[in-house]
Amino acid sequence: MSDHTGDLSDSGPDICRTLAAWRVSDQAFARAYDATGDRGRAVIKTALAALFEARQPGRPHSRAVAEGFHSRLTHTEQLVARPWFLLIIAPDVRSPAQVAAAVMPALTLRIPVFAVRASTRAPWPPAVLAAFELAGVEQVFAPPKEHFTQFLKGQDGQDGFVACLGGRSFWEGVRGLFPLERCAHWLAAPESAGLYRDPNTHWNDEILRFAHAGLRFVEYGPKSQLPGETPWAIFAPAAKAPPSAKLVLEPGREALWDWPDMPESLFFSRRLIYS
Repeated sequence: MSDHTGDLSDSGPDICRTLAAWRVSDQAFARAYDATGDRGRAVIKTALAALFEARQPGRPHSRAVAEGFHSRLTHTEQLVARPWFLLIIAPDVRSPAQVAAAVMPALTLRIPVFAVRASTRAPWPPAVLAAFELAGVEQVFAPPKEHFTQFLKGQDGQDGFVACLGGRSFWEGVRGLFPLERCAHWLAAPESAGLYRDPNTHWNDEILRFAHAGLRFVEYGPKSQLPGETPWAIFAPAAKAPPSAKLVLEPGREALWDWPDMPESLFFSRRLIYS
């Protein structure tokens, strides 16, 4: 298996030391890879390739932009990619597309990625582990709940970035364990998404079910509207999607997902210099 997370000796060493006993084994990755099947792996690869291209790979790991003004004031903005990225994943997350979208921003910046999921009676969904493996994320851990809790309470550093993928109750439980100064971001896994249907709009339902496992599709069309509050994710031609939708995925993009509220700036430490 490939490893795109780079040299871990200087990146997130406490994560590896603290959780080493509960690292997901190569055998578990291999079983998940086989269980996902050729078709499932192809869907995940499609998502990873598109996300990688959209994130403009090859950008500098750090950069500085300086501006000078008539008053001789100089304003310099320094951006440096964070040294590591930690994804905390809820046990009920089953969508490989959501996982791929969560790790790709860090991977395109060559930031080492770690993932943690509390061990439960429910086994890892094979497609989720396969998504990590195909993305090159091999530092994946599944500690028992008590060690998972202790680990979160010890996350008091500011160098790396932490994201939590799951529903509101999971996020609130995780956030309550973090020290107040810890920087964290919630990737709010939605319960439902809109799906536009009409005779001229064709979807690959098999890919939709696989890539977005656990997501409930609420259908609407030319003669029917979405009931209740509009979901923030819509599968529809752009012209048929409600203006309030934050993520619109058109036919042919059934494998994809992304996080509109996860700006790239979250992966950089920012410093301003005035001289």
